[in-house]
Amino acid sequence: MNSRQFLIRDVLVLLAFTGWALALPFYASEFVTSMALTCLMYVALSSSWGLFCGSTRYLSLATSAFFGIGAYTTAILLGQFGWVETILIGAGIAGALLSMAYTITPYMGQPYTVTALIVITLGGFGSMSGALLGGLFLGVIEALGMHFTNPSLKALLSYAVFIAVLLLRPEGLFTRKSRKA
Repeated sequence: MNSRQFLIRDVLVLLAFTGWALALPFYASEFVTSMALTCLMYVALSSSWGLFCGSTRYLSLATSAFFGIGAYTTAILLGQFGWVETILIGAGIAGALLSMAYTITPYMGQPYTVTALIVITLGGFGSMSGALLGGLFLGVIEALGMHFTNPSLKALLSYAVFIAVLLLRPEGLFTRKSRKA
């Protein structure tokens, strides 16, 4: 398959998942909907991490400021204000909202960063479809594990899957075969 065929396949899979996600709350139970939302959260997180890694497979944490709706909000604000005002508005709003709900520490994002690393490792670095499937796979494993065992074992399940993949297939579960240089 060439890169165009991979792109078409990835877009079709994305459209299928989107249709499924939009219809799910209308026919599924609350548990299934919660499990699907957890999986989709991991998919979104790992996809954005995969985009930031790009073809170089090096992570640039400077681009993490554009997660989620931040890029859209920034574009709207830049149309109305300059760079300095936009940055000050965004920092002020984020700081005000976060300070009401959380104790601010340097380790606030650590669980999400570790989960994103596990998902990217599952899918394989540099593989966008692998990142999507890795997020889905980890979300299902965690949701089913929490359902059938103690919910406090969620992190243990994630780490066990992570270690198993590193030992058995360190290049990731969904990487493409490529030529060695």
